Amino acid sequence: MLRLWPESIHAGLFGGQCWLQRRGAPRSAAQALGGSGTPAELLSALSSLLDEHGATLRRGTRINILVSDGIGSVITLPWQDALRSKDELSAYAHACFAQAGETMDEAWVMRTEFRQYRKTGIAYALPRVWMLQLLELLASLGLRLGSVMPVSAQAYCCHKVVATDMPALLLLREPTRTSALYFGKEGLIGIDVEPHASPRAGERLMRRQNAQRQGIGQACYWAPATQEDEAIAALFKLYWPDVTVTRIDSHAWSA
Repeated sequence: MLRLWPESIHAGLFGGQCWLQRRGAPRSAAQALGGSGTPAELLSALSSLLDEHGATLRRGTRINILVSDGIGSVITLPWQDALRSKDELSAYAHACFAQAGETMDEAWVMRTEFRQYRKTGIAYALPRVWMLQLLELLASLGLRLGSVMPVSAQAYCCHKVVATDMPALLLLREPTRTSALYFGKEGLIGIDVEPHASPRAGERLMRRQNAQRQGIGQACYWAPATQEDEAIAALFKLYWPDVTVTRIDSHAWSA
């Protein structure tokens, strides 16, 4: 008898747009969202997308979810040779969040990731209540959670940086915030975030990056939708007029 392995699907949950991607499908099903996309709105959008495919999703299907940074928090973790166990890394991440003014108590689910040995890692946290609601939704449909990660954490884990003498700047453009991930030969150097409190928010972020960095050799950006492509490319050109700007497909890290 031919064994049918459970399918894996990918979802993206962002203010402005949510989608569901199935392997081999020509395009993802998408749902437009107005406003910032609160955690409850994003969960409701996922429920609607899954309902649209309900009849064709087998029980046990695994879903990997990419979510807006806005519903959680991400912080860099400088490497520490003395830290080995899961508990030690968790305590270290809690300390790094606390130093940044964020308290990660039982209301949060936190994970740590180190992409390379002896290189900077990250910790990310998502609301525990939201996670429990997500698991309840999937269980009611006979689905399993493969992974759920904020987009900057997914970018840290999956973005391919070409090794050159010049660092790389990756911009993540969401409806309510713009994040910058700066990579060098030593891996991730830092993460910077600018909320969209004014029309010039993105420019402020790029101005800080220009002041803090010696220059960039690679310029990439990611966005859930394509409406701002020209504006984002223009942001790079303000400070690095000679750099080639590359757009990363919104599904690039869902392969």
